[in-house]
Amino acid sequence: MMKDEPKGKYVSPSFSDRLMDKWYQYTQGNKSVKEYVTKFNEFLIRCSAFSKEGQAQILSKFKVVLREDL
Repeated sequence: MMKDEPKGKYVSPSFSDRLMDKWYQYTQGNKSVKEYVTKFNEFLIRCSAFSKEGQAQILSKFKVVLREDL
């Protein structure tokens, strides 16, 4: 956990807010499931230092924007 502390210290609040906004607005759209999962995981890794969400909330965010035709 010690290595995560500098992230919050050296990252501006506006950067973390913009990154979190992008993650919240991210949807599958025309992307394949593989493309969506890859980008979602990238957001998950990058936002983990800022997000206070639990696993259930993250899973819900992941599932809610998948296309229904899958």
